[in-house]
Amino acid sequence: MAAVLNHPAWRLLTAALAAGKSQDNLSQELISPVPIPKLAANEMEIAADRYRQTLAKIAALYEGESAFASVCDGVLHKSLGLAAPLVPDSRVQLVRVAMEDVATTRGLRCDNRWHSPANRAIRSMLDKVCVTRLSSAMRGLPLKGRQPTWVAEEEVDEDTLYAVATATIQAGTIAWDRAKPTTGRSVERFPVKFGDLLVAMDGDGSLGKAAVYEGAADGTVDSHVARCRIAGGVPVADAVSCWLNSTWGRVQTTSLMTGSTGQTQLSPTDLLDVVLPTQLIERAEAVSAAYRAALTGFEPVTRRARRLICEDSSALTEQLLRHGAIKKDAKVDGFLNAEELLLKLELLYPSVRV
Repeated sequence: MAAVLNHPAWRLLTAALAAGKSQDNLSQELISPVPIPKLAANEMEIAADRYRQTLAKIAALYEGESAFASVCDGVLHKSLGLAAPLVPDSRVQLVRVAMEDVATTRGLRCDNRWHSPANRAIRSMLDKVCVTRLSSAMRGLPLKGRQPTWVAEEEVDEDTLYAVATATIQAGTIAWDRAKPTTGRSVERFPVKFGDLLVAMDGDGSLGKAAVYEGAADGTVDSHVARCRIAGGVPVADAVSCWLNSTWGRVQTTSLMTGSTGQTQLSPTDLLDVVLPTQLIERAEAVSAAYRAALTGFEPVTRRARRLICEDSSALTEQLLRHGAIKKDAKVDGFLNAEELLLKLELLYPSVRV
């Protein structure tokens, strides 16, 4: 049932049945008559197994952004000659910490990951190059956004402004289909401008993600995202974004986070303490060019997840046709190709123009 209802053909059908004032909803009355093709029990099990395998692949995609971190590591290796860091993945329950190590941190960091094997490996490698702090690349302090006022869906038009949330920052870019419509007043209170570096400040796994804002109009961010004004313009902002999204940056920001489970966060003052090589700033133009080339060739996690669903749906269409559960016609032919299915599915995720 889930495999069928997540098939783009059924997604488009159920989406067409939705209605609502401030938010589209499906009623039980409208969804009850949605036709579900019948298959024999053994065929249903085959479809279910294939769908479970697809879900497992999607779950693996969302375990983290390690794939994108490795892309950024490659950019830094190509542009600066930095070898990709070999980070231990073991979890240590107890570790001896010298007072000298504690003294080099902003606070007494005995309750987080600052002294983890991964962080020690990164710091050891950075000791071999000339480094600076993120604070040296910034104009002023990073500031966390104010909670915006949201705009109801029926009030959205071509002049609507948008706010960036943690989920909007994906693989070094702003995923505009996940931006939230907001008011002009919210943007005036906390504007985000072209070239600003945005950093996710909350959530274990999301914390530290970065992207450069490139909207034609000003926007804003919610209270879980920090706005950083970078000296040197977009190339330097790109270079810092690449660094923060790399293994070098992600290990550092994760190590600096504080808070209890479910409430982890990175403070703006801690973000200033992220260490980066001075050549990252000196060769920002080269890093920026390589980073942007990498961004265009990298498929975001959400799109890869949709692609996997479409591949599963294509196989499901073939199975339904083969066993006579649906009739073959010109419309059904369009549901046999995974790429065509992806185009149809993305009708439900319109791009926001900013």
